[in-house]
Amino acid sequence: MTEEKTEQSSLKENINFEKGISSDEVDEKSISESHKNFLLKIHGTYHLDPLPTEDPNEPLNWSKGKKRFNFFMMAFQMFVQTFMSAGLSPAYSVMAAKYGTSMTMTSYLTTAQLALLGVCPLFFTPLMEKYGRKPFFIIGSFGALVTNIAGGFCNTYGAQMATRVLNGLCLSPISTVGPAFVAAMYFGKDRGAMNGVWSMILIMGSPMGPFLMGFVVQHIGFKWIYWIYAVVNFIQTIGWIFTEDTLYFPGKVNHNAKGIFGKLGFCKNPEKEVSLRVFLAPFTMAKYMRNVLMTFTTCIVFVYANIVFIVETPSIFQPLFHLDSQSMSLQYIPIMIGCFIGEMIAGKGSDVFMMKCQARRGGVRVPADRFILTYLGYVCAILGVLIWGIYLKNSKEGHWTIRPLIGSGISAAGADIVLTVTITYANDCQPQDSVLIGLFYMFFRLIFSFASSIYLPHMFDSINMAGSSIFMAAVMALCFVITVVLQICDWKKARKA
Repeated sequence: MTEEKTEQSSLKENINFEKGISSDEVDEKSISESHKNFLLKIHGTYHLDPLPTEDPNEPLNWSKGKKRFNFFMMAFQMFVQTFMSAGLSPAYSVMAAKYGTSMTMTSYLTTAQLALLGVCPLFFTPLMEKYGRKPFFIIGSFGALVTNIAGGFCNTYGAQMATRVLNGLCLSPISTVGPAFVAAMYFGKDRGAMNGVWSMILIMGSPMGPFLMGFVVQHIGFKWIYWIYAVVNFIQTIGWIFTEDTLYFPGKVNHNAKGIFGKLGFCKNPEKEVSLRVFLAPFTMAKYMRNVLMTFTTCIVFVYANIVFIVETPSIFQPLFHLDSQSMSLQYIPIMIGCFIGEMIAGKGSDVFMMKCQARRGGVRVPADRFILTYLGYVCAILGVLIWGIYLKNSKEGHWTIRPLIGSGISAAGADIVLTVTITYANDCQPQDSVLIGLFYMFFRLIFSFASSIYLPHMFDSINMAGSSIFMAAVMALCFVITVVLQICDWKKARKA
């Protein structure tokens, strides 16, 4: 038993570097005067959670400007992932005609890319934790630039699919590091808000891509989607060069690579290993039932209250309402508004709510208290998808109506609330496993997204839009029940402790 615990501890150490020192583990008297003076100079206090070291190179001790720039680059890269995959959707009909395929087949250009974004981080993350994150982001952004240039020259469906798969491969390293970036640079009191910001930006990429690219397709042609993507990737590549790696370990400066590899940011952490066990480490999170249940519920909400509107809107709205590419892009505005409103509730509001709960409990912090905010999220997600499906079922061909879009906006707001609060809850429960949890969650979320593109069109055809929306609402209601049960169990454990 002792050996098993030691092995599990070793595995966690091999993946994570953003542990910090929990304030619960530190006796104020054990902090040296020099350490106190350093923290007072940098932060104005030494009552910090987690407690940073005296090393100015530790990300927790960076200046606000450096933190903001690194956070911006991370969030923008995550935005670009979903922006570039979903941004193809207004061009489905044009590309289907160009490549001689159906719109459903063309939509796989998006979902295949999503699948790569979920699977590839299992390979890249251990390498980044060993050799540094920054070089993978620089090389990945440059690789995405090349694949997008190639995409602009493709004349066959097979060639275009190859560029999308390679593009997903190049952009995938960033997929799961959001929680790790936040854990590395920010203290506990700020993590809910910062996780909420990147979560909203990630989700906003999905509707923003189709919204902007619809105008591009309408006025200058679908190939310009790829040229614009290439310009964005070029800017990212340059931006990453000027960042600082958030991967931190004591004595890192002595393990930086030399020459061109050093300029790219490669380092080598002697305490970490790269092995099959490490590559499979994210799946060890499945031993915690909490992680399994939360991954299932968030995957369902993400697909049924967000992805369904992004991927399926062109194939539903264009033939039903006879929309062109530009008009099609406008259908995504309610989703963007919904995501923004949802984040306003779930981000900083989640942290403020937790502080009030902690005060009522006499200073005891119970992560499950956050779940109360998901109640509103689930209600919005369920009602929104019902409004969307039922009004689409009753719409007349050629007569556009805003009613289904009101439903998609409400549902998107609910999805953002559920996703943001749940991600923060998971990291509150296991802050030392932030990277593993991120990998575990992202892998299944994107696999669910890929699978949905295969069965959702058939479901819509078989039981119509109203029946499909009722089914999706029922499954999300089940997820709501699971969340409430998990919250009650956590509350009972907290009372016993």
